Amino acid sequence: MMDDRRTWLRWPGADKVGRAYWADLRVEGFEAHVEEARRPKLAYDRSMLHILHQFGIMSEAEVVSGSLLHVAHRGGRRDEAVREHMRNMFVNLRQHYHRVLVYGAEHGGEDNEDDHTDSSLPSRFPQRHPREPRQQLASPVSNEANRLDISLIRARAFAWYHVCYHPMEIDRVQEEAHNFGLVVAPIFLSFAWIGVDALCQHLMLE
Repeated sequence: MMDDRRTWLRWPGADKVGRAYWADLRVEGFEAHVEEARRPKLAYDRSMLHILHQFGIMSEAEVVSGSLLHVAHRGGRRDEAVREHMRNMFVNLRQHYHRVLVYGAEHGGEDNEDDHTDSSLPSRFPQRHPREPRQQLASPVSNEANRLDISLIRARAFAWYHVCYHPMEIDRVQEEAHNFGLVVAPIFLSFAWIGVDALCQHLMLE
């Protein structure tokens, strides 16, 4: 069951996201990590917004999928360079937050959007650079992470999911945005799935 719905329904899209909250993913002890999850979530969202603005992208889905709608039908070498550069930025962003998830913010580095986005290039069309091999995203529950407290990583992963999808968390973010004079804050969800391997392992053990 959802918590009190009296306030969060007023935010555009919040009702759909709130209904998607999957309580079966719940990991015991996640509550202790919710507060600490909010800071990297905020920094991740700022980095995502930076990528959207830099490439003139309209949605988070375009970044995650690598399919840029405004260049989808052109297919030139310059457009492919734009797509590849955007993909590399997103890979770097996720790799950074994989480290934060597994090792904690104190070992993952500062949550500074400039560390994993490149603002030195023109806002929409970065200069073409030689194609580099696409990096594979490291699993947050890798062999190296197996030496750590896996139950801690799983609890932290669900806390990250919780701060993205729970209706009261959505409402909290929108209230903060309103207090800063914004009409509405964008709702980004990909942060929740950085710990997808840990959450899937948890489900398989249940």
